[in-house]
Amino acid sequence: MSVVFAMAALILIVRDKLTLRPGMSPEERQAALNKKSARLQRGWAIAFFVMALIALPVHAFGLVEEPLWQRLLYFGLAALVVLTVVSGLRGFSGQRRPGDESLSDDDE
Repeated sequence: MSVVFAMAALILIVRDKLTLRPGMSPEERQAALNKKSARLQRGWAIAFFVMALIALPVHAFGLVEEPLWQRLLYFGLAALVVLTVVSGLRGFSGQRRPGDESLSDDDE
C-alpha cells in the first residue's frame, strides 16, 4: 500500500514541476493552480456521478442480495449524488450563484 501512495506522490510532484515553472509570476501561478484544482474537482465529480449511475439500477432492482434497509440507503445515497451533480451542471454555465461572492477574483 505504501508503494501506491509513493507512486501517487511522485505523480503529483512531477505534475507540479511541469505545471509550475520557476519564472512564473504570482498571478500566473495562482491561475495555474486554480485551473488544475477545477479540473481535478470536475474529474472527481464525473467519477462519483458514473459510480452513482451504475449503483442506481443495481440497488433499485435488487441485483445484489442485501437487506432492504441497506438497499434503500445505497439507492438514496446514489440518487443524492446524481441529483447534486445534475443540479450543479445546470448552474455551471459560468454564472455566479448567490453566495459565491467569496470566490471573486478582485480583492478590494
